[in-house]
Amino acid sequence: MGNYSIKQNKLVAKLVGHLAGRPYLVLVSAFLVTLISSYMALGLHLEADMAALLPENTPSVRNFHQGMKILGNVDSLVILADGKNKNIITRACTTLVTHLRALKEIKRVEYKLPKEFFEKRALLFLDEKKLLHILDRLENAKRKKILASNPLYVDLEDEDEGNGKQGDASGLDKDINKAYGKAKDLLGRQYLASKDGLKQVVLVTPKKSSTDLGYDAKLLGSINHVIGIVKADYPAVRFRIGGSYKTRLDEHGALMRDLKKVTLVSSLAILAAVVMYFSRFAAILYVIVPLIVGISLTLGLSFLLFGRLNTVSGFIGPILFGLGIDFGIHLLARYDEERRKGANLIRAINISLSNAGRSGFTGAITTAAAFFAISVADFKGFSEFGTLAGLGVLICFFSFAIMLPPMLIIGEKVRPGFLARKRPVVDEASAARFVGNTRRAGRFWLLASALLGIIGLWSVPNLRFQYDFRKLRSQNRAPIMLQHDYMSVLKLSIMPAVISSVTLDGARRVLDACELVHKSSGEKSSFKSCVGISDFLPAHQGKRLEIIEEISDFFEEEPVSSLSKDVRTAAERLKKLTNVQPFTLDDLPKQILDRFTAGKYFLTFIYPSVELWDARNDMKFSNELARIRTGPGDLGPLSQAQVFADMFHLIKTDGVKVLLMALLLISFFLLADFRNFKKAGLASLPLLLALCTTSAILVLDDTKISFYNMLIIPAMLGMGVDSGVHLVHRYSREGPGGLGVALRATGGAVTMSLFTTILGFFGLLFADHPGLRSMGELAVIGLTITFLATMGPLPALLLWLEKRNKRI
Repeated sequence: MGNYSIKQNKLVAKLVGHLAGRPYLVLVSAFLVTLISSYMALGLHLEADMAALLPENTPSVRNFHQGMKILGNVDSLVILADGKNKNIITRACTTLVTHLRALKEIKRVEYKLPKEFFEKRALLFLDEKKLLHILDRLENAKRKKILASNPLYVDLEDEDEGNGKQGDASGLDKDINKAYGKAKDLLGRQYLASKDGLKQVVLVTPKKSSTDLGYDAKLLGSINHVIGIVKADYPAVRFRIGGSYKTRLDEHGALMRDLKKVTLVSSLAILAAVVMYFSRFAAILYVIVPLIVGISLTLGLSFLLFGRLNTVSGFIGPILFGLGIDFGIHLLARYDEERRKGANLIRAINISLSNAGRSGFTGAITTAAAFFAISVADFKGFSEFGTLAGLGVLICFFSFAIMLPPMLIIGEKVRPGFLARKRPVVDEASAARFVGNTRRAGRFWLLASALLGIIGLWSVPNLRFQYDFRKLRSQNRAPIMLQHDYMSVLKLSIMPAVISSVTLDGARRVLDACELVHKSSGEKSSFKSCVGISDFLPAHQGKRLEIIEEISDFFEEEPVSSLSKDVRTAAERLKKLTNVQPFTLDDLPKQILDRFTAGKYFLTFIYPSVELWDARNDMKFSNELARIRTGPGDLGPLSQAQVFADMFHLIKTDGVKVLLMALLLISFFLLADFRNFKKAGLASLPLLLALCTTSAILVLDDTKISFYNMLIIPAMLGMGVDSGVHLVHRYSREGPGGLGVALRATGGAVTMSLFTTILGFFGLLFADHPGLRSMGELAVIGLTITFLATMGPLPALLLWLEKRNKRI
């Protein structure tokens, strides 16, 4: 250990010598590097596509992207119009649709349905059995009329007529109303409107999917401009925009506003704490400048490595601010201490880098290791964040190690002897008070630690995951109410799964397979409806036409006027429907062809009956989709629910893997630093207690783990180790009886570094975004426990070992 320290001190002295000889060159070079990095960082964009967080070889992602390339966008944007006069609403929507179809960003607009086309061909959608049943009703009605003319005839079927079992009007109407099956469910109304017509929906399908925020913003801007024009003529109509395009843009805006607010609040709080601790404003310069350099370098590196930030790695700046500043606090605090003891400038810098720098390096390595453990995860939200956070922590440490000495040297030239007039060195009385307090509370700390460890181990299997993604998004009620309103009109989800078939027969087989899965799952099925092109193009039209002709011939022989009054109205309607010709795919309305075909493919849509905000529903829907047997050449099923299901599965499996790997890496680096199992174990005590206690609190408070707050765990691991390392190193140097000095001096820096890190996350508690707020809650809880474990149980255990003459 001694040889190791001598070599380390020589290396530090050599480094300080180079830095001291060229202080201005070092700072100018750092400034230029920061400018270049900042320029590169300006090229970063936030990737909001959740599919971007999964590996490209994930089947759901690969199929989804492949499908979108072939089929084009199938995602829709919803415009809901409401007011007090349905005629005015209809005119306003008609005007709006005209304007929307003129926009170059729009692929398709759906509003008025081709109801008449299918009403005229209604009988072709009834199978032969039902058509024959209608013919039987007519024959029964005719026979009943003949018998009724016989004065001896007594009608024994009156009681059944109301149930529609014979030739009565209600029964005939009921048969006719069954015509065109699912097509009627979708197209049995003229407009996408509520029953009273006071809510009307316009479905807009843009040319591109909602994965590009720039495109989303441009699209929404164009649509809002059009709505403004229409509103000028129809001020009584309210228009609201919903769907993934609007939601993604609103979420991004809310997230950015929260990040700005949180960064501002936390930064001001941290800077104020730094000034109070060091008793001078110059301290802000010493800890902020190297930190800014480190963060800018990390963001520039992010541009080179990934070219963008995802929804998780986008938080890297605020997190590094809270973690990176610790290195500056420890280095500057130790420098101050040595200067107050009378050491000259260079010697104080040397001791600071040799002692606090060594502990800081171990803390940086272990913290980075915890983050690098995340980088091996398959889930990109973890891996990219882990890579950047790990590199960022190391960069921030070296930024302080390289920039702080030149800054202190220049500062000393500006105000010579400035620190000599500051606080006195730690005295024996002050140190004795700390030791006395620790000794009196020692038994309590040790017993409490053992109890919390047991409770923590019990709680780990009881941790629960947050499956409801809505609880991790903005809690603005307006989009939720809007979704409820337009879903009450549409009746079906705007995010169905889709299967593409290269032939019409193939599409029919796919639809049958979907129906089979739906029926086999029964009431618990996550499918609400399966709709394909064949629902709008009935098969075996020739056979059905033969029966329809028989019905037509019936009316030739038996005029409607000759039938009984109770059948006459329904018969008149039926007679009109017999005037029908077979139709082919090319005869279908363009609106249907646009919706259910894409190039050479025929589309089948599977609409979910469950809310896809919940990952458990996503997984259930995805599992049922996987049971659909598709044929050669079929593409799909394609669904964002499959992407979400795979994402949550990866998060859960990667979470356990990452935690175990982080603990192994931290243990390795601790042993490499201390080269002593006992010291490494003591340094890791705050970390273990923080993990156990935080786990127990989460379980007792019913707080769920999500992929947002899960990222705080590596920060807790790093800070827990960092604090323990600093304290154990200082106590080891002071030797037996030196705990008071270690607590009073290094303990103060540990307290301050943890406090500033807590302040870095504390601002998240005021975020509107639940995901960000959950990060702040877990961070504040975990880091507070880390502080208590560092300043309570760890010193108590050191005293207990010292009392029994067990050196560490």
